[in-house]
Amino acid sequence: MIVSSDAGRFVAWGNAYLTGTVSLDEAAFAITGEVDIHRVQAWDDTADVFAVTNALGLIRGSGITGLRLVLPVPGDVVGVPGPASAAALATQAGEAVVTVAESNLPAHMLIPTRTTESPSQRSTTLWTPTKVDITRAPFGLPTLSEAERQLTQAMADSTQALTTLDTARGRSELAGEIAALTRSTEHINLPPGLPARAQRMIASGHRLRGIVDLARRTDGAGASASSANLRRDALTPLDQAARYALCAAYSAQVELVELDKLRRGFSR
Repeated sequence: MIVSSDAGRFVAWGNAYLTGTVSLDEAAFAITGEVDIHRVQAWDDTADVFAVTNALGLIRGSGITGLRLVLPVPGDVVGVPGPASAAALATQAGEAVVTVAESNLPAHMLIPTRTTESPSQRSTTLWTPTKVDITRAPFGLPTLSEAERQLTQAMADSTQALTTLDTARGRSELAGEIAALTRSTEHINLPPGLPARAQRMIASGHRLRGIVDLARRTDGAGASASSANLRRDALTPLDQAARYALCAAYSAQVELVELDKLRRGFSR
């Protein structure tokens, strides 16, 4: 069930560090947590691998001014920069971090690969960079305010469609899973500089993606094949809106910086 995003944490806390809202150590600890191991491969031609603390320092030193989140799925890679080979890698991972910098600097996308050590179940995530095309705000994805409106509309449309199909009845045993999902999204660790609206959208986005995932796995109580297909079709716009909302919300700080640059450019 989808209730977290490694790339989302990397983006939110990385931006908080780049904008001076939190310290380097605070950002690195929030990204990695107490148990999991995160390593970042160098984005030059060397094979060097860095701890997140060192990587964030190098990111700032290389001229990168921000990070943004992408959450591609097969058939929907909106917001993911080219080339197609990089987009395919990001889609396979389901999430990635895109660097934002001036146009005279190369852009990269950091793609996570996870392995789990047994029996400790300790997870190791390697962030591998790949060069991508330069992208500017709003990156092809909706802005924070646009994503919020789209999410509200998708929730209304999906609820109406599912009510019409009447395939969700008889699943009271799922109430416990939904309640647990809701609790898991109530205390997501986010940086203090992230706008309150963005924090609310992150909680809503994760909760809705989890509910969509749960609904897709159950496919309705005793529903026919055609009804199940209609139900999945009704959920697709909600999942898309939730993904776009998460991309906009986790990337909210860099959106503000980039849009301010655009406004200043137009005012000259």
